[in-house]
Amino acid sequence: MAKEADAIAVGTIAFVRRESFDCGFKPNLCTADYTHIVVSDSFKGVAAGDSVLVRAVRVGSNLDWYEPMPVLEPGKSYLMFLKKDAVGYYPFRGFNGFLEVRGDSLIQNGHVPYTASKSQVADAVREALKP
Repeated sequence: MAKEADAIAVGTIAFVRRESFDCGFKPNLCTADYTHIVVSDSFKGVAAGDSVLVRAVRVGSNLDWYEPMPVLEPGKSYLMFLKKDAVGYYPFRGFNGFLEVRGDSLIQNGHVPYTASKSQVADAVREALKP
């Protein structure tokens, strides 16, 4: 995942602009969060101090096959694996590429403790990115 991502960084959400739109999953509307994140630590693709736009799309929650994306809120920090397109960055492999940082712990999907700590994941990313 580290080699395939366009950017890997830790950052804090500065603000979120939320828009709803019809995404074809009736009767559900989708929500796009255009999230501005200030990078505090970078592994690849962006620099510390950069502000990046991350677009995350949430499908309506009535679909039983879809794991809802947590609500992104200003002030929260994330370890992010990102891909880039014409609009900006988006979470790589869905929201699996977006891990909330709480101290040295990581939280997946807003409530599930991740199996490795932030420092363990950072070490694994650095190792994976070695030439």
